[in-house]
Amino acid sequence: MRIQIAKQKFKISSRLRKHIELSVGLALGRFGDRIGLVAVHCGSGRLDGSVQVKRCRIEVSLERPVSVEAADADVFTAVDRATEHAVRSVARVLEAENGGAATGYQRTGSTRK
Repeated sequence: MRIQIAKQKFKISSRLRKHIELSVGLALGRFGDRIGLVAVHCGSGRLDGSVQVKRCRIEVSLERPVSVEAADADVFTAVDRATEHAVRSVARVLEAENGGAATGYQRTGSTRK
């Protein structure tokens, strides 16, 4: 799995780059060689025209591509949230591709029944 980091009107510090590589690598690494490329896009913008936010979009190359996005005032939080969304989405896609077979991903903390 390769991780490609891109910026959009935003400076990627070495600390943020390491955080992305570690977080995304550990979270999606469990899916092994089924993932080729993971593209992480970080940027900033305004929410509703007034509040400044940092955005993180993660695109995962699979047979059926996955794209998720999260926004927060803190870019590290946005990366973490997008990573969590990506893990859930990739697990669903891989389960569907395997005919519902388990992917090794288990949800935690869910109160839904």
